[in-house]
Amino acid sequence: MPALFAAITGILLISPVAIVLGHIGIVQVRRRRQSGLVFAIVGLILGYLGFVATVAALVALVVFVNSGPTPPTTF
Repeated sequence: MPALFAAITGILLISPVAIVLGHIGIVQVRRRRQSGLVFAIVGLILGYLGFVATVAALVALVVFVNSGPTPPTTF
């Protein structure tokens, strides 16, 4: 079940939840010899891609805000 939820949260771009559930899902699938490994891997991939995209967007935002025109200084 965590593998399926990992895929769903990955699709919904809830990255931290998808990453955690993906790792839990992989462990559970291997221990219990269940199906669903693909769902867990998809959740992990989407979770990590969402995390990287979020970090990249934050870096771009910081660079954009700091690269604006500087006000003239008068003394």
